[in-house]
Amino acid sequence: MKRDDVREVIQRLERGDSASAQPRIRIALDGDGERDGERASEDSASVRATLEAVVAAGAALREGRVDDLVREAGRAAQIAPPIPEVQLRVGSVLQGAFRFTGDPALEVLALDTLSRVADRVEQPDAAVLARALMGTVHLLSGAFHSCLELCDAALALAEVRPPRDAVGAALAHQFRGYVLFEWNRLREAEEALTTAWESSEGAAGVRSGVARMLASLAAARADDAAMEHWFGALTVTVAEPLTLRNREWLGAVRARATLGRGDLRDIDAWLRAFGYGDAVAARPDSWIASRLHELEGALTLLEATGQWARADALAARMIEAAAGRRRWFEARAASVQAVAGEAAGRPATAERHWERALEAGRTGSFVRAYLEGDPRRRRALARLADAGHVEAARVLAEGAAQARTHPDPNSSPLTERQTEVLRLVERGLSNKAIGRDLDLSVSTVKTHLRDAFTRLGASSRTEAVALSRDRGWLPTLPR
Repeated sequence: MKRDDVREVIQRLERGDSASAQPRIRIALDGDGERDGERASEDSASVRATLEAVVAAGAALREGRVDDLVREAGRAAQIAPPIPEVQLRVGSVLQGAFRFTGDPALEVLALDTLSRVADRVEQPDAAVLARALMGTVHLLSGAFHSCLELCDAALALAEVRPPRDAVGAALAHQFRGYVLFEWNRLREAEEALTTAWESSEGAAGVRSGVARMLASLAAARADDAAMEHWFGALTVTVAEPLTLRNREWLGAVRARATLGRGDLRDIDAWLRAFGYGDAVAARPDSWIASRLHELEGALTLLEATGQWARADALAARMIEAAAGRRRWFEARAASVQAVAGEAAGRPATAERHWERALEAGRTGSFVRAYLEGDPRRRRALARLADAGHVEAARVLAEGAAQARTHPDPNSSPLTERQTEVLRLVERGLSNKAIGRDLDLSVSTVKTHLRDAFTRLGASSRTEAVALSRDRGWLPTLPR
């Protein structure tokens, strides 16, 4: 069956026109047989049953009925015939079920289902999309390196054997952009996301996610005009009727947009509207697990507004739901707990949470999960790096590679002594002269410079000074 055949059957089933769906399936299967020189052997009844389960799972997904989504996705996987386009639909709803539960069994089932299609290079429309969807499953679990590998494999196949439908390649570009943004490779992320936007016209599901990420990227660069542009694009893309998820996402974007104006009313209204206030404590674990994406938005807002007790309590619930299954959310939530500990003057508690956060993200090489938010983040990571924590030093170095256009000077990754050394480098002093001025040995000066280079992502004295000055971390003093 071709993608158009599957799409048409699904549309008939969604309309409730099941009477005409079965003959349409049979015609499509017979056509496959004639095209291949032999009669198709697949049972059209199993195709119909599978697609009915896919339709039911899709409806449950749109309406936020997670238990129904899991049940119907599992049923589709059990009865799905070995037809690539049908397997793709099943893999897609399994990915959705994993996304809202974090169930490792669903992760395995989704990857297994999609892998049956991913290597069918003679059918690039199906294989490219299958590889991209496998990448999204890895992204959801926090395996960012695996996600990037699958997306690159999808794009490599699309280049060699161009598919007729660009959606698979657009998805691969989209999720490459997600990973690159998290790794703080902002220029590459923008290129990938822009390509995804340009090649996904008519695919609202792809475009809504791309617009959200481009708005986030613009915010990271403090480019208000670009952020407003993509905010408008998101609003148009997810125009009514909105799904439950898009209502929450769009509300979160609007609430975040108010942070720059210092108006907390929209933030509190959003938290109340979707039950992300104090009532979260009474929610069951399954509800928490199904809304980690939205709850991360709530965490960001609580941190930004200094509501530390609420942020700490919400982060604890999220860690319970995410631990060992969705590592990005675990890392993000643990880092919020660490900042809450810093704000409350509990350094030992903060350090314990930082250790957990950094360990959760180590295999995914997370960066922005730790850096975005309160300026205390960078200062705490700098202390850990000074104490010899390798992962904290890596995060600071990679985070400094492409800092915000208008950074907060208080967020400098440099220690006070490293800043003093660089100020003297800026004045043209040699290592020996710097040591004499600061009462340090030449070897100690070299150590401070080497550590500063690592944190800044610089390769020379000149580059380190230029980067620090451009980002507001090295105010020029009078000579």
